[in-house]
Amino acid sequence: MGSSKHSEGNRGGRSGAGAALATGGDMPAPILARLGRIGDLADGVAGGSSTEAGRKRQGGPRSVAHLLLVVCLSFLVAAAAAWGYARWRHGGIRPGQIISAFAGLQWGWVAASSSLALMTYLVRSLRWRVMMTPVKREASLWNLFVATAIGFTAVLLLGRAGEVVRPYLVARKEGVALASQLGVWTVERVYDLLAALALFGYALARLPDGSRMGAHALGYATVAVASACLIFLTVFGFLGSWAERRVLSAVDALPAGVRRVTEGHMRGFLLAMEGLRSRRVQGGVLAYTVLEWAVVTAGCWCLFQGSDWTSRLGWPEALAFVAWVAVGGIVQLPGIGGGAQLGATVALSELYGVPVEAALSLAIVLWVVSFVVIAPIGVALGLREGINWLTITMRKPSPQVAA
Repeated sequence: MGSSKHSEGNRGGRSGAGAALATGGDMPAPILARLGRIGDLADGVAGGSSTEAGRKRQGGPRSVAHLLLVVCLSFLVAAAAAWGYARWRHGGIRPGQIISAFAGLQWGWVAASSSLALMTYLVRSLRWRVMMTPVKREASLWNLFVATAIGFTAVLLLGRAGEVVRPYLVARKEGVALASQLGVWTVERVYDLLAALALFGYALARLPDGSRMGAHALGYATVAVASACLIFLTVFGFLGSWAERRVLSAVDALPAGVRRVTEGHMRGFLLAMEGLRSRRVQGGVLAYTVLEWAVVTAGCWCLFQGSDWTSRLGWPEALAFVAWVAVGGIVQLPGIGGGAQLGATVALSELYGVPVEAALSLAIVLWVVSFVVIAPIGVALGLREGINWLTITMRKPSPQVAA
C-alpha cells in the first residue's frame, strides 16, 4: 500500500512538475525553516506552519546586527586558525611582509583571474539549464544567472545555509516545482563533489615523497573511486524506473518523520536524474562540469602569474592547488569563507615553498576574486528581486510569479 502511494505521488509529481507553483508547498519542513528568513512563504507552508514559526526555528542571522556579529566571530575564528598555523609551522606572521606581498601583485593578472571567476557563474547557470531539461526545456539563462549570483551571495553571507536560496529562486522565477530544483542542486553537488574528489586524488599523487607515505597510492585510488562513482551515476540514470522504484521503496521503509523529510528530496533528485537518461543531457552536464573546473584552474594560474613568488608555477601545480582549495572550502564560515583561504595558505607554503605571508596574501586575494567578486552583482540583483539584505528577508511573491 505504501509503495503504491509513492508510485502515485511520484507520477503526480512528474506530471505537474513543469507547472507547479514554486511557493514552497512541496518543500520539506526543515528546508522551509531554513528559508523562513529568505522568503515569506506563509501561503505555501504545508501542515499549517507559518512563516513566523519558520523564523523562530531559523538559526541564521535575523538582522544586520546579528549578521555582522556572526561575520566578526567568523573572522576571529579564521584569524586565530591562520595565526596558530603560522606560529606552529613558521614561527609567526610578519604583517609588513603581508603588505609587501600585496604591493608586489600584478593587478592585470588579478583582474584576469577575477574575470575567469565571474565566467564560472555563467557556466554554472548553463549547466543548471541543461539539468532542468526534464522539467522545463527552455529555461531562461538570465533567470538562472540571477538565481546563481544571488545564491552564491547568500552563501557568502550565511555560509552553507545559504545554499538553498538558488534552487528556491530558480523555482520561483521559472514557475517549476521546488522539489525538482532541490533535486537539480543535489545532482550538481554530486558532480562537483566527484570532480573535486578526482582533483584531490591528482593532488595526492603529485605530493613530493608521497610514495613513501602512501599518498601516491591513495591518490590513484581516489581517482579510481571518483571514476567508479561517475559510472554508477551514469548507470543509475539509465536504469530509470527500476532505480526509482528501488529508491522509493527504501524511503517507504523509513520511519514516518524521516520519510516526510526525505521523500521530497528523493523525488526531486529522481526527477533531475531523469534528464541523465538522455545522452545529450548527460554529455552536457559532464562537459560543463569539466569546463567549470578548467576555468577555475585557469583563474588560479592567472593569479599565480600575478605574484613573483608563484609565477614559476605551471598548470599542473595550479590544478593540484585547486584541489586543496576545494577541500578547504568544505568549511564555509559566514561572511569570510575561511576554509578555502586556509587550504590555499597551507598548499602554497607547505608544497610550493612560498613564504607564509605571501601565501596568506594570495589566499585572501583568491577568496576576493573567486567568491566576493560576485557579491556586488548578487546584492544588486537581490534588491531588484525584492530581497532585503539587511534583514535577509524577501517580499512575498506576487500571484503572477508562478503563472
